[in-house]
Amino acid sequence: MVRADLTLQHIKTQRPRRNFVGKLSIQNLKEAANKLTERCADFEKETKNLDIQQKYDWFETSIKLAKSTCTNKEKKKSYLSIKTKNLLEARKQVISSRDTENRRKRISELSKDIKQSMRRDRKQNRRKKIEEQIIRNGGTKKAYKELSESKDWVTKVRNEKGIEQNRRSDIKDIATSYYKQLYENTQEEPGELIVLNDDEDESIPYILQREESF
Repeated sequence: MVRADLTLQHIKTQRPRRNFVGKLSIQNLKEAANKLTERCADFEKETKNLDIQQKYDWFETSIKLAKSTCTNKEKKKSYLSIKTKNLLEARKQVISSRDTENRRKRISELSKDIKQSMRRDRKQNRRKKIEEQIIRNGGTKKAYKELSESKDWVTKVRNEKGIEQNRRSDIKDIATSYYKQLYENTQEEPGELIVLNDDEDESIPYILQREESF
């Protein structure tokens, strides 16, 4: 009886990376068109000694260059009011000053005012976003998604009794118990013996799982 390990190795090749630029907005398209127009102003002069293919390559490169300089990323607007920004600037100046007589007291007062002002600005921004989405879409789902500052991975898990647990320690215990039982139940069992013919004395076992490696 001959046994052998069968292995099949697949050589993975890395995909070539491409600098993909998505669809541009109307404003970015106009900006790209203006840049391309400026670059092509001296087209005849710069491509005077080039053949047709080289001129085509030059024009294609100019289009890609004009498009790559324009992006759709919009700067995130700050919801802080002018009053809050002035308070932040005032605290910055007090911190950098060398006057230590009432410095700590002044910083504490400014920090308290900044905290209250930021809380007020956050509430106003939240109310404004919700009202905009209600007027535009008739719902608040997109507003809450836009206002969310973080994402929760696992908020709750059911235990063996079907009771939901949302505490971090309980979720950890449930996950530990699950994987412990999973690996205990997947222990390798010995192969069973089968006899091909009653007349033959030799019995051949099944191929064990460890002998099949792909």
